[in-house]
Amino acid sequence: MGGGMISKLFCLALIFLSSSGLAEKNTYTAKDILQNLELNTFGNSLSHGIYGKQTTFKQTEFTNIKSNTKKHIALINKDNSWMISLKILGIKRDEYTVCFEDFSLIRPPTYVAIHPLLIKKVKSGNFIVVKEIKKSIPGCTVYYH
Repeated sequence: MGGGMISKLFCLALIFLSSSGLAEKNTYTAKDILQNLELNTFGNSLSHGIYGKQTTFKQTEFTNIKSNTKKHIALINKDNSWMISLKILGIKRDEYTVCFEDFSLIRPPTYVAIHPLLIKKVKSGNFIVVKEIKKSIPGCTVYYH
């Protein structure tokens, strides 16, 4: 193999590695999304409370991580009475389709809300809900109690 061929292969390898690196930088985990999700951009148990406009879930009492994988996270509040979770169902361009669960841990549950959301990252670095999906989709069955 000549020197020109090696140079071309090296350039192709660099292009591939740099483009795959860019793609990875734009892929966020469930933890990244939930902790930086502005809670007042959609209906949930905290959105009508004391929190300001750009408050994210990491700024609330939901600090205990119950479960954490790349595509799913569950957070519990400080007194272990409430849980929120987010599961990534799909990614299209810069928008994430997720299933958001919000429920009391008191038995029997006093509140349960499960619904799909369309989320994207904004210039502030936070995530916002761009659409509350009103019907069940694969991986997320709408439920309110």
